[in-house]
Amino acid sequence: MIQDMTRGRPFGLLLRFALPLLVGNIFQLCYGIADTAIVGRVLGAEALAAVGATTALQFLPFGLFFGLTSGLTIVTAQRFGAGDHDGVRHSVAMSAYIAAALTAICSLVFVFGARWMLQLLHTPQSIFPEAEQYLTLILGGSCSLVFYVMLSSILRALGDSVTPLYFLIFSCLVNIGLDYWFLTSFGWGVRGAAAATVISQALSGGLCLLLIRRKFPILRMRKRDWRWDWPFICEHLRIALPMALQFSIMALGSIVLQFKLNDFGTEAIASYTASLRLDQIVLQPMLSVGVAMGTFTAQNYGAGRYGRIYQGFSAAFRMELYFALAAGFVFLLFGNSFIRIFLEHPSEEIVNDVRLYILTAAGMYWALGVLQVYRHALQGMGHAVAPMLSGIIEMALRMGAALFLSMPFGYWGICLANPLAWLGATLQLGIVYHIVIHRLRKRHRAVAEGRLGMFQGD
Repeated sequence: MIQDMTRGRPFGLLLRFALPLLVGNIFQLCYGIADTAIVGRVLGAEALAAVGATTALQFLPFGLFFGLTSGLTIVTAQRFGAGDHDGVRHSVAMSAYIAAALTAICSLVFVFGARWMLQLLHTPQSIFPEAEQYLTLILGGSCSLVFYVMLSSILRALGDSVTPLYFLIFSCLVNIGLDYWFLTSFGWGVRGAAAATVISQALSGGLCLLLIRRKFPILRMRKRDWRWDWPFICEHLRIALPMALQFSIMALGSIVLQFKLNDFGTEAIASYTASLRLDQIVLQPMLSVGVAMGTFTAQNYGAGRYGRIYQGFSAAFRMELYFALAAGFVFLLFGNSFIRIFLEHPSEEIVNDVRLYILTAAGMYWALGVLQVYRHALQGMGHAVAPMLSGIIEMALRMGAALFLSMPFGYWGICLANPLAWLGATLQLGIVYHIVIHRLRKRHRAVAEGRLGMFQGD
């Protein structure tokens, strides 16, 4: 259902938009959890480590794809907020051209570079063959991921966070079923987990496209919508490319972190893989509120309703703090129990390493939540450079922790990397956001006092 977020109470709008996103993100997370849990419990700790050793390398291209599609559809949301339906369709067409071209190029580069990247990270030889198989198949099927994510992002730009959820749930269930089937009945090993993920994502994207063609008149494309428009393409790239680079730059920090982690051995890799899955569980409500804030901001910015942006930020900020406090409390109490989701009989070293990570990260989840609101609010207003700089800060802090803290503090230095990255990026984005919003509020007051002419309202 298309939703106009330029009217109504911001807290209620954000909450209604974020809840389907949260459910969807949880099911999306099930892709990763299903892979690691089924692989770990069926194939053992070494297979789990093989999948985990590819995580940072997957984040490099996938982060680029997610950043690209999110950036492209900001223009779509702004056009929808302005009531320009022709502009919405033209934005979708130009986004499709850009996404298809860049995905094809990047997929080829990463597939042929998979073996070299694993070697560069000193991936242990005991898990190298399985890690290479998994990474090559996942990257080779990345077009199915971009296909689905692009369609979902378009619907969310129009305020619909519910429709993509239905297909994601279906896709997740298919993924879990195929995972178990391929690993137990076919004996495909980690290749089966990768194949299940690619197939389920392709199904989800195909079903989403069929529904869009039938149920969303505003997105029924016409021949003139597909006309090549360089200025409009450049408008999309101005926002999308910095966002894509932001995610890729952040991934470089994770790759350096993985490089140092690999030196600690297979059990440390398995421990960190399980710990990151716990982080991803925490991230889902925070990311959902952040994405909702991005759509809310983009629509209201396009409509010229600047005063509502600050109101939405205040509501999203409160939600993030509630989630952070709840998540930190739950994981501090029950974190050890979650380890057995991934391994039936974890060693004492793995249990201790996961406990250390939880104790380190739980107190900093508030920074992760606030970071999402700042980042998506700025992106929704078309400010792409500041979020990209925050990605550089995250990269630098992760690299610094990996290279310098892991030497005196061992595995705990690795655990410090993510909390330090969240805090550094949050401080930088917070300063930029408050400067930008101060200027917008001054403009809003000036318009209200009649000093800057007509204003579209608050």
